[in-house]
Formats: sequence, structure tokens, C-alpha cells
Amino acid sequence: MGVMGESVWVKSVFKIGQSALDQGVPEALLGCPFILMADGCPDAANRHLQDLWRGRWHPDEGETVTFKRRYRVAPSTVEQVAYRLLNFLQWCGTPRMHLGQIIDPLRVGEEDIDQYARHMESGAWSSDGLHLAKTTIAQRQVSVIHLRKWAEHRGLAPALALKTTFSKVKQGAASGNTTTVTRKHYAVVRRADPSTIMFPTSEEVKEMIQAVEDPALQLGAKLVFFCGLRASEVVTIKVADVISDIRRAGQQRFISVLGKGRKRRNVEIDSGLYDEIEDYVEFERKIRAHRSKSADLGTLLLSERGCPFAYRTFWANFKAGGAISPHLGRHWYAVHYLLKAWASEQRQAARDGLMLASQSMEHHLTQELITLQLNLGHAHISTTQRYLVALHQLTAHSDRAISFQDWIDGDSVNGLLDA
Repeated sequence: MGVMGESVWVKSVFKIGQSALDQGVPEALLGCPFILMADGCPDAANRHLQDLWRGRWHPDEGETVTFKRRYRVAPSTVEQVAYRLLNFLQWCGTPRMHLGQIIDPLRVGEEDIDQYARHMESGAWSSDGLHLAKTTIAQRQVSVIHLRKWAEHRGLAPALALKTTFSKVKQGAASGNTTTVTRKHYAVVRRADPSTIMFPTSEEVKEMIQAVEDPALQLGAKLVFFCGLRASEVVTIKVADVISDIRRAGQQRFISVLGKGRKRRNVEIDSGLYDEIEDYVEFERKIRAHRSKSADLGTLLLSERGCPFAYRTFWANFKAGGAISPHLGRHWYAVHYLLKAWASEQRQAARDGLMLASQSMEHHLTQELITLQLNLGHAHISTTQRYLVALHQLTAHSDRAISFQDWIDGDSVNGLLDA
């Protein structure tokens, strides 16, 4: 994957491999991403990535607030952070962005972080001259803030003063009810306008999937929308993880997914989608694998050249099909999974001459929440129960679009949520 330079794109993010271990690099860093730029390796940024990789630092480090939960950084998240920091380092080192000067990335302040965002908003700092989405800008800003906080914590940079605001949001509680929690927001970090983030209808989802022309990528989109897989899981899932007569219970089939923390889980899959994948493996995938010059490692989704798709390639093609990201597609799956279960409960109650109140969702959907937790790979049921809030909104305001602002804030500000 490349980054934006003055005129060309150059691969600049790599991963520590076996050869590095042979030269004395600790085995714990195998697979850790690192940045290599034209003028060398940015030492501080790479040390920051290594600390994230090894769990030696977390963005909550040194925080005085007691309401924040702490999660171990997933490998895929560290790689995303590497690309975001690379973009920022390029910006810091590009004189035309700073009136002919360059700036020290470890000494940027709130004004610099705001200027970075303004350049992305205006298109002055983008590969095609077009403005970037606020969610993308926010993710990059937060990665910069985390780098600065890390440098401050390690004694490499002065303290970073940022204006903060606090908000109260509802989320699922372990009891099955909803609870109100406090979240901190950095004022400088861009926030998406909730009115522009729409919860798509089923018909719109079908159109998004059909807009993805490559058959393998289209199957990947279906795995997101109809199985709730993460983008990183879609691009790494193996044929053997899907095509199997062992993983089934009656008519229900399951696929094996290697998720966060390298934990495996069995995920329900619709028989129709399973048949589509089976046909793809039997015909299209064989053709693509034959074109590859390297050994077939068994990855399910292959490009036309027979190579596995890069995470960002899949992400970009998914986003091209519509206005939402794979992560929001995963949220769509979760809410519709519960919506389908709730509709079934309502139909059963109607046959018995009863009417269910929406306030009783938590009670009636207990088993479905547990199954959904397993499908999504959530470590905590409280994470899954957040979707009850969106389900309440969807059933109470069916004529209004559902916003995922709270999830976006969580994903962009923490970058590490177990979602």
C-alpha cells in the first residue's frame, strides 16, 4: 500500500518478518507494522507502533477519568494506525502545506491538528484533490493525538493541551437494560453529521452489493452484511473455514472465523449465501488461483490475478458501492438480526392474541443477543446489547434514518473498541 507524496505513490508501510528476527529483533514484534519513508524510518512513530503491538501502551494511559474501558490493541488496528500516521508524517514534511516550512510531528499542538483537518476537508491534502469524509479525518486526527500522548508519556515531547467536551450516551448494560455512560470528545476532532449517516434499507443494501462488480469482492460484501464479519476477517478467511460439512446443526450451517485476538468463532451463514460461495469456489476461484504465480494458500477471496485482497482494497471497493463503510455494514447486520428476531416474537405473540411492548425487547431477545454476540465475536455481552438502543429507535421511528454517531465517536476517538 502506498501513501500520498508530491507526485507518486510509494509503498511505505511494511511488516517485521522472519529475517528481522534473525538479526535480533524480538519475536514478539513478528508481524508488527513499521513505517519506512524516503528519508529513513521515523523512529518515534515506529516505537509507538511497537508499544501498541506489544501492549506496552494504550491511549487511555495516564487518563484520570474512571469511566473508560481499556482494550488490547488488535493487530489490524495497529496496521491502520501505521497508515494514518504515515499520512500525517508526510503532511508534516511537505513544505507547501506549511508556508515553505516543515513541522516536528512530536511537537504539534491543537492548532496544527486543526490545520491538518482543514487541509483534508478542503482537499488540499488528498490524493485526488477532493475533500475527505469527516470520519476519515477524525480517525487520522485521533491517531495523531495518540502519538503525541505517547510521546508525552515517554518524555519525548511537551504536554499536549486539548479542549475536551463530555457527553452522555445510552448503551446496553449487562442487566439487559440500557444505561447512560459518559464519553470524552476532543473538540478539535471532526465529528460526522448524524443526519448524513443513514441507516440503509434492505433494498439499498442490495443495490450497494450489486454495485460491487468483482464477484469475489461482492461475496465479501455479503459476508459483511449477512454474517457480520469484519473487513479484516473477510480478506483472511480460508476456503476450509467456509466449505465444510462438519460445521452444521440440522439445516443451519456455520463458517469458522479467526477474529480479534486470534480467537476462532462459528458464525451462522444463510444456506443461499453458502451455496453462492460454494459455486464461486468450484468455478471462479479455480480460474483465479490458476493465474497466480505463487502457491495457493487457501484464502477464499482472490483477485483476478489470483492474489488475496489487501484490507484497503476490499474496504475501498466496499465503500464505492454505497455511502457506508464495512464497519457500519457490520452494525446493519447486527440491528437487522435483532429486528428479524423481534418481528418473529411479535408474530408469535399476535397468534396468541397478545401485543408486545418495545420496552420488553431485552427480555424477549435474551437468547438472540447471546447468539448475536457469538456471531459478532464480542468479548462482552454489553457490547452486543448496544444494538438494542438502535433497535428501539428503528421500531419507534421507522420513518427516520438511524444514525450511528455514538459508534463512530467510539471507533474514532478510542480506535480500539471491541465492536
